Amino acid sequence: MAIGIVDNESFDAELARLTNPTKPPSVIHIEKSPPGRSEGDNNVPNELRKVIQDENLNGTSPTELSKTFGISPSSISAYKKGATSTASYNNPNQELVKSGNDVRLRISSKATSKILLAMKHITEDKLANGKARDLAGIAKDMSAVVKNIMPESSSGNGQNNFIFYAPRNKQEDSYDIIHLAK
Repeated sequence: MAIGIVDNESFDAELARLTNPTKPPSVIHIEKSPPGRSEGDNNVPNELRKVIQDENLNGTSPTELSKTFGISPSSISAYKKGATSTASYNNPNQELVKSGNDVRLRISSKATSKILLAMKHITEDKLANGKARDLAGIAKDMSAVVKNIMPESSSGNGQNNFIFYAPRNKQEDSYDIIHLAK
């Protein structure tokens, strides 16, 4: 017998089997799940949030983190701010905030040591022999360094506030009247 060629009896038997099945076809019932979270806790564990936050603060792109961990870029942004979700931006998770601040402090310490090393190599001789454009660029960069290293002001808005006190204006009738004789 050759491949693809069957005798009439085999063909009729297969045709009968396919057209008259002995067992009814399976019925598939699909239920729509309600929108929102499914049953159970599918939140990202706090330790994983810290890892994602650390990677993001150290320069890993949100797109790459989203692909790697299977979470949305908005969640990554929230973790960077210390929040557990976009809904909790105004009420951040203190443990996540502390973790983020620790990462920022570590990065800042490394950057500060490199800035100090760079400043050590900027000598007066090099400045004296520099071009005006280069000197202006150095001055601008150094002012940015000073601004970034200085602690934020307690007023919060970065402006100096002055309060002026002035005496009240008096009305004419508040003065004693002196009559002069002629």
